[in-house]
Parts: sequence; structure tokens; C-alpha cells
Amino acid sequence: RIGSNFVLRSSRIPVARLDDFSGRYALLKIDVQGFERVVLGGARRTIERDRPVILLERDARVEQEIEQMLRPLGYTATV
Repeated sequence: RIGSNFVLRSSRIPVARLDDFSGRYALLKIDVQGFERVVLGGARRTIERDRPVILLERDARVEQEIEQMLRPLGYTATV
């Protein structure tokens, strides 16, 4: 239960794509509750360049879309 003194505040949080960073990546661990497609889209150049291992939580809602994004890059799903 929310008490009578509850105050809802907002914050601005900067967001950047992985492709905007200059690092090299051997592993990507992505746990974003259904927003995997967005994260992968912002990391496409990095994935193509570095070919990292990608760890994703299986989410039936977006699993097919993720597979369609990663298969052309040479990735296959393993459990």
C-alpha cells in the first residue's frame, strides 16, 4: 500500500547505444525485460565488428525477433 505521503518523482537518465562507445567487447550480457531488440539494434555495428558471445534471457515475447536479428550475423541460439 502506498501511504498518503507518497510523492512520485521523475528523473532524466541519459541513454547511449553500445555502438557509440569505442571499446572492444568479447561478451554482452543483456537482461532488459523484453527490450532486447532495442539493445541489439543499438549494438549492431559492435556485434558485427567484435563477434562477442551474447547472453540473453529467453523471453518468448521477443525470441523470434531476436533470432531474426542475430541469424544473419552468424549467431545461433543455444540453451
